[in-house]
Amino acid sequence: MSARRASILTLIILAASLATLLAAHLVASTGQPAPATLLPAGALLSIESPDFQSLISDWNGSPEKQAWLKSDNYAVFSRSRLFERLSAAQSEFAAAAGLPPDMQLVSEIAGKESAFAWYDIGKLEFVYITRMPSGSFDQSRLWQARGKFEHREAAGADFYVRADPQSNRVVAFAEASDWVILGTREDLVADTLAAIKGQKGRSLGDEAWYIDSVAQAKAPGELRMVLNLDKLVPSPYFRSYWIQQNITEMKQYRAAISDLYRDKSAYREERVLLRRTKAEPGNAKVDVSPLAAAVAPTAGFYQAIAAPGGARALAVLEEKLLDPKPGNASNTRYAPNPSLTGEQAGEASDLETRIDQAPAEDGHGSVDSWEPLKDILAGAQLNGLLTVESAAPQPGSIFDAFHTAVVLSNATDWQIDPIKSALSSGLQPKLTASRLGVEWLQKDGYEQCNGLLPLFVSVQGKYLILANDSDLLQALKARLAQPAVAGEAAVYVAGFNHASEGGPFARITTLIDRANQRGSSADGSDAGSQNQAPAFFSGDIASLSQTFNAMTEEKMIERDGGDVVTETVTYQWK
Repeated sequence: MSARRASILTLIILAASLATLLAAHLVASTGQPAPATLLPAGALLSIESPDFQSLISDWNGSPEKQAWLKSDNYAVFSRSRLFERLSAAQSEFAAAAGLPPDMQLVSEIAGKESAFAWYDIGKLEFVYITRMPSGSFDQSRLWQARGKFEHREAAGADFYVRADPQSNRVVAFAEASDWVILGTREDLVADTLAAIKGQKGRSLGDEAWYIDSVAQAKAPGELRMVLNLDKLVPSPYFRSYWIQQNITEMKQYRAAISDLYRDKSAYREERVLLRRTKAEPGNAKVDVSPLAAAVAPTAGFYQAIAAPGGARALAVLEEKLLDPKPGNASNTRYAPNPSLTGEQAGEASDLETRIDQAPAEDGHGSVDSWEPLKDILAGAQLNGLLTVESAAPQPGSIFDAFHTAVVLSNATDWQIDPIKSALSSGLQPKLTASRLGVEWLQKDGYEQCNGLLPLFVSVQGKYLILANDSDLLQALKARLAQPAVAGEAAVYVAGFNHASEGGPFARITTLIDRANQRGSSADGSDAGSQNQAPAFFSGDIASLSQTFNAMTEEKMIERDGGDVVTETVTYQWK
């Protein structure tokens, strides 16, 4: 290293050190502790923002909020049990506080730097702090109503408490050193007030799950959420209302943190999940980024999975291309109806039937026609699976087609002949009685099944490509042939093109629901006039899609570092 470069490096290090010391001095001299050091220990989760006031203002002024409040999705939510319970709790808090806890109150007490911690989900126990000049808070309805509250003191500072005798709900608040505190437990507000006044006590910032999560995260975003999964996952409320319903998978993590970053064109969410036990980096030598890079920007949906295993690969192939069929969903909300009609118990000849031997089989139903393909996939060294799907409007047709492709990445090159033979063996019982329609036609760069099932197959080195559309297959082949761009390895990549898929989804679900005379149209007009619940897909879900029609696409990337799993979710806006 030259003397000049060494001098420049020394100056940079010195400047960084001085900046760090200056920042520490400013924090100490201005007495501005981090919110996490003020919140009492024992929280299930915390939410923090450097400018909560701006977030509330942006949401209140957004077209998405106005559209959502008028949507079928909100109408369904407003009739749900969760909404009823929250409304009841809101009424109880209104009785305790003497004023409604509505968005007007939230706007009045929303300051800049803010933090919110939950201590009990079922009892709705929380404490909220926000940095706000005392002159601003003095104008709020809550402060002006303090005469209706009982006076308390903590660390020589005043705070106010009021309880509703019917529900035993408690509302407490305080103002000190430009911090506003609001909570639903007297001790939480008292402990927070004491921390602001400088009294030492165990805080949220002292807990290992919080410290470890923050240490693994990047710079704080405009909104940060930290989760104590050791306490959250066993909670019955988490199990009931966690929409993903992946409790078993979540049990492996002890904590998580998520930061949201915003700009005009995109929102980006950075997640970090901390595993309970030490683990080696999962699929450390596997990277599905090259598979994901082969997807065209116009694709409706895609997902690339690392090391899928033969059984999963076969299940995806059957579901998407080889043997698609409607799922059998049973309604478990109602007990089965008993049969009250008399049934014949049997005949005299049944006495000759042996009950200690299994009945003979004809040899046809017990044979798995996909066994050859299953053996090939089980013996392969699969390191990646890519699924690509897009709606394809058909001119002159009511319904849209769906172009689908599946790419299997192997550690070694695929052989096309065994694949074709295994596919023919599996398709024959479903398509023909004499192998008609399960022969293969050689095309330019791929093989085509000559039967009723649209199926195109191609092998390109370690990639096996199957599709129901030849253009999609050719596009994937061309992009897979391009050199892979070096980047951070990913074990999962998925994307959804909301701009291209939202319209076809609403159109086809509306047609189906109207044909079945179920619920409303996608705009919710039928539901409002007949006072009936909107159809789930064409009403509820389609209206949520229309609420966020300014969002064009969503992409997710997951990386497995062993002890830590990181996820990046990007929401692209018009």
